[in-house]
Amino acid sequence: MMRYLIVLLVMFLPFKAVAFTADEVMKKSQAAFLYPGKDFKAKITMKLISKDGKERIRELTLLRKNYGEAGGEQKYFTYFFQPQDVRDMTFMVYKYPQKDDDRWFFIPALNMVRRIAANDRRSSFVGSDFTYEDISGRDIEDDNHSLVKEEKLGDRDCFVIKSVPKDEKGTDY
Repeated sequence: MMRYLIVLLVMFLPFKAVAFTADEVMKKSQAAFLYPGKDFKAKITMKLISKDGKERIRELTLLRKNYGEAGGEQKYFTYFFQPQDVRDMTFMVYKYPQKDDDRWFFIPALNMVRRIAANDRRSSFVGSDFTYEDISGRDIEDDNHSLVKEEKLGDRDCFVIKSVPKDEKGTDY
């Protein structure tokens, strides 16, 4: 009899919505965006537009493999198909949680493998406005996160998070 009484008391207690911290929201967002499934394959068309409006198209395939749980190690492999000047070029990333990633480029015209230095993560990725860090992701531990606003959009909870680099010299954002 006592067991049922406890259940009834819990059922009639006022319901309180679970509140998330900014760090929890960022971890959930990163898990959903960077770690869906165990692997990933995408064919990508990158359009580069110069200031004078001239367009260059790059076609590539991106492969990703996750190891362990969300937030764990990942390996990325990017293969370029078009145009001819970047054909067969590859970019590989070994992404580690809470330490610098390993990045390499293979440039077939020179038959050369070039390691991308950890402090070079803000350099342009193949002539685009993206950086190496944009492509392989930024560790959420590198920033301080604060909850700016929380709201409902239909039946979904939405959060606005402000992220500020812990080391402001370590990023361009």
